Amino acid sequence: MNVALPGAFQSLISLAPLVAIFVLSRFAGKLNYSFLFRRAVALAIFSSFNALLFSYLRVEILLPFIVLILGFYLGANSLKPFFTISFVPIAIAIAFFFSIFELLGSYRENISTGFARLGQLNELYYSQNAVNEDPEYKLSAFDRSSNLAQLSAAVDLVDNYGPYQGEASAPLLVAFIPRFLWPEKPKIALGVWYALELGVAIEVDDWFNNSVNMTIPGQLYLDFGWIGLIIGSIFTGILLQLLWKATDFYSPTFNLLGTFYGVYLLFSAFTGIGADLQIFVTFIAVYLILLVISLVKP
Repeated sequence: MNVALPGAFQSLISLAPLVAIFVLSRFAGKLNYSFLFRRAVALAIFSSFNALLFSYLRVEILLPFIVLILGFYLGANSLKPFFTISFVPIAIAIAFFFSIFELLGSYRENISTGFARLGQLNELYYSQNAVNEDPEYKLSAFDRSSNLAQLSAAVDLVDNYGPYQGEASAPLLVAFIPRFLWPEKPKIALGVWYALELGVAIEVDDWFNNSVNMTIPGQLYLDFGWIGLIIGSIFTGILLQLLWKATDFYSPTFNLLGTFYGVYLLFSAFTGIGADLQIFVTFIAVYLILLVISLVKP
């Protein structure tokens, strides 16, 4: 029997390799232990390779190396080690990521997973038609991080229909009710709702074929106009600051749970670019889980 874990627990489990990379690299930088650094690099390469084989999100290929660099810098408190030969493999891995970014974006809908993906990518890379000529599929990593299209779409909806008066955010009112207490709780998928509003999604096999991220500013503006955007941005900024401070991330004293949550927030910052307010539900849920764990006495 397959048992699906709640989203917050699944996030914590999937984050474990990144936390291990961060901890190893931070202690390697702080204590100048080369054997810890080698283990961190090996784990980063393994995690990145696993993401290359199985992940849909391209940024997950790069994240292990970002976490490694950040951890080592916080430990060493210096940029000098980054200009040594030890970091050459990391530089090569990052360069490789950017070289295949467009290719993965063009064909990730159609290529398989596992080692078969490597063969397919190799064929596509050397094919004359490897990259789709449609500009939509030729976005670089920097272009892909832009959310102007989603924001413009939100502005158009408000111009045409006026502010939605909370309709876009209403499903979040029940988000914190555990599914074991409400087994029939509807699936909260704000991106699907947004795609339907934009007319770019249709129902397929009891679900929908597309999802468009509103972005937090886009959702606030869509619901309450400029006033909602200004006030909502202030409150979301304050909440993010409080959550980040709770990690005590830069403390010289090692704090495993704080480190776990800090890496999780950084992970979400990269994989959740353009996310809507729904991401705060997971932020708070993960925080509460770690808080309960910290209060449990051995």
